[in-house]
Amino acid sequence: MPMSAKAAFRPAFRSFGGTATLGPAMSLSDDVDTLLLAIFEREQERESKGEPRCYFESRELAAALSWTPERFNRAGELLEQRGPVEVDESGGSTPFFTHGLFLTPAGWLEAEQLRATQASKDSARSVESGGVSPSLRDKLRSLADELRAVESYPWANVEVLIQRGKPLVRTAFPDHVDEFAKVCTTPKWAFFGRVVSGGDPWTGTPRRDNFAEAEAGEKKQNIQLAAQARNRIVAFLDGLLEIPEPAHDPPATQKTPLELVIGILERFPAVARALATRSQKREPLTISDEYDVQYILGALLAAHFDDVRAEEWTPSYAGKSSRMDFLLKRERIVVETKYARSGHADKEIADELIIDKERYKKHGDCDVLVCFVNDPSHVIRNPVGLEDDLAQESGPKCEVVVRPR
Repeated sequence: MPMSAKAAFRPAFRSFGGTATLGPAMSLSDDVDTLLLAIFEREQERESKGEPRCYFESRELAAALSWTPERFNRAGELLEQRGPVEVDESGGSTPFFTHGLFLTPAGWLEAEQLRATQASKDSARSVESGGVSPSLRDKLRSLADELRAVESYPWANVEVLIQRGKPLVRTAFPDHVDEFAKVCTTPKWAFFGRVVSGGDPWTGTPRRDNFAEAEAGEKKQNIQLAAQARNRIVAFLDGLLEIPEPAHDPPATQKTPLELVIGILERFPAVARALATRSQKREPLTISDEYDVQYILGALLAAHFDDVRAEEWTPSYAGKSSRMDFLLKRERIVVETKYARSGHADKEIADELIIDKERYKKHGDCDVLVCFVNDPSHVIRNPVGLEDDLAQESGPKCEVVVRPR
């Protein structure tokens, strides 16, 4: 604190029961000196706004002083031990004010960080499940029960639970954060003025004061104010917990790689139609043979799978080797393509696929063979029969997809 500020401040305060000003001769620490000045300045500010002078909250003062909770606690404890402070700005007999400080509990910031971290984890689980996670609702319900049971005066007991509730409300009910903050406003405490009279050593007039009566009246009224404020917070939390869970669709089941491949093949005719039309007088991409089918299908598979290998060699069968069209290495799926046309329909394609199945028996990376028959001219007379017959043949698992049909 600048020396000029201290110098301006010291004459305004005297320790009750003595005449020493706040100077080097006093035993109070410099932090207490600084805290007392902050209280004085806050009183002047509140008085200028027509607000009660004797209301302070430790978090506001600590933030203004840039102090940690521990440092503020130490200074506040020393100030409490010192007792009431007499305000004497005019040099005459004047009332004095005792300041009930709401001390921030030691370790509050660290505990708040831990609670915020846990709330973040609960939020992630809430997003995954599509609503407020059960654990968040349970914690808020438990917090409301604690608030019902806690002694609301002194208010520090309630303040600790409010701080616990803030990250929970922020995570579970983000649309109601501002409302919660308003409900949790610290009550405006009652203050009864203290008056000291007499005590003049020259006249022998006995000293009189109303300290006990004022303190008792304050405490009674403030207990009522604290209970009412606490009950409003509890009612707000109960209202939040009565809000129904938003309706949401159950999470979609993830498709297996085989289901994904079959889905791509079933949508192949739609892709072909889209590529057959092109604007700006550009040449469209038409499918006229098996190589065109492989060209487009390779791009579609690459959009969904990381390791797509084209034209892998297969083991020899009946003295001949050939190349498979696509191997999905990680998924252990082989995709073979056929293009149906006149003279190359049901019987011819069925014979080719039977040979393919036998050949893939010996391939170490093939657990499933998927055969795609592109039939844009509808020359396959019985596509369902072709699919069912080849699926029942011996050898590796085989899926046959004929499209369009």
